[in-house]
Amino acid sequence: MAFIGLSIIGELPWWMTILILVREWGITVMRVFMLKYEVMAANKGGKLKTAMQSLAIVLFCIGLWRTPTWVDVIAWAAMIVAFGLTVVTGAMYVVDALRIRRDALAGNGGPRHG
Repeated sequence: MAFIGLSIIGELPWWMTILILVREWGITVMRVFMLKYEVMAANKGGKLKTAMQSLAIVLFCIGLWRTPTWVDVIAWAAMIVAFGLTVVTGAMYVVDALRIRRDALAGNGGPRHG
């Protein structure tokens, strides 16, 4: 909601918010479907992504109550890093899911049951 709110008030471009949300929802749905093969735990990159997104949101919110300052520069730097981590870790999760599925299908002829 913070990303949507920042986009509504014009602080963050919509394309960035949409890509972040598609990644977040997409990976969540993918992880649910992957449960038939294996539990996909959060990795360190995903945790770092979450921390950077949180930092960027806080910095953007601080900037809303002040005239543009160095906080805005740091907020954008944090958001760019967070966005990069969002894209990279999303791709990493997809690669991991493909590997897990391939290994599961090769190992026992199909998804695990039980």
